[in-house]
Amino acid sequence: MGVVLGGSSLQLVAYVNGERVDATEMAHRPWRDLVKHPRYAELVLIECGLRAKRVTSHMGRQYFAHYPSLECPVVHKSESPQHLAMKQALKDRINAVPGWTAEVEAAHPERAWTADVLATNTDGRRLTFEVQLSQQTEEEFVRRSQRYVDDHRPGVGCPQRLRLVPGAAADDRNGLR
Repeated sequence: MGVVLGGSSLQLVAYVNGERVDATEMAHRPWRDLVKHPRYAELVLIECGLRAKRVTSHMGRQYFAHYPSLECPVVHKSESPQHLAMKQALKDRINAVPGWTAEVEAAHPERAWTADVLATNTDGRRLTFEVQLSQQTEEEFVRRSQRYVDDHRPGVGCPQRLRLVPGAAADDRNGLR
């Protein structure tokens, strides 16, 4: 998902011909040179399928946004820069744990859900992480978590979900050690 700044949705992930491009995994030079890639014109945001471009904020953060002058029919989810930074930090920390890999804005193949961060263990276990900085009722937490439970099917599995809230301790019972 993305943050809306100046009428444009900023996202950490875009796609070229179905191939995922993660802004959080690109060093400065490859990020800068991305515009020279022969398929750069095919870069799209997955939620709407519209052409995207790379953007670097004044703070040096890397994002993807709609290409200028495009009208998007999709109302993109708005996320704060703090939310996006926490997703990247969480992904980086999970990747430092032996046996675990993580990706931000991990989308279900049919877009039934998009996890802020999806962690996968070498043994096949998967955990979804949703960064929650704003107030949320328990009912809303259950409703949003249910989409992962409802998706339990071969090839996708049923990822567990951990809610991260400011001031809360991490729950080791979720198996990320």
